[in-house]
Amino acid sequence: MTDAMPEFDRIVETLGPEVERKRMMGSAVLMREGRMVACLNGDLLAVKLGRDRPEHAEALAVPGAATWSPQPSRNGFTDWVGMPLAANGVWLDWVRTAIDLADEAALTAASKPAKPRTKPRAEKPRAEKPRAEKPGGGGGGGGI
Repeated sequence: MTDAMPEFDRIVETLGPEVERKRMMGSAVLMREGRMVACLNGDLLAVKLGRDRPEHAEALAVPGAATWSPQPSRNGFTDWVGMPLAANGVWLDWVRTAIDLADEAALTAASKPAKPRTKPRAEKPRAEKPRAEKPGGGGGGGGI
């Protein structure tokens, strides 16, 4: 157990039914209606804020904060900001911000009209394969 786990547990307890606690990628995570919003990775809490959002830039201003990825070689998690245990006094606020942004994203996605179906592709004509003749004439009629 990391030193951060009691802080993470406090956040889970404070938020109650707003979040669901799970284990993913070997870490404790917080889910909001099926969306991962926070992840405890060792002594670092990562929150999903969206790289193009002003909240992302604000979170990076927290001392010791940096863009986070579960694996150093993965660059696809640029929406996430990791905050060290030393910043645990603001963790709850940032988890709440991540929840608000996840809810906003869900509402935006639900309000968008469905994409119109693209015109079906014209099927390419299939080349007919010649059927192989069955041995014995194949008629099956049982001649006289």
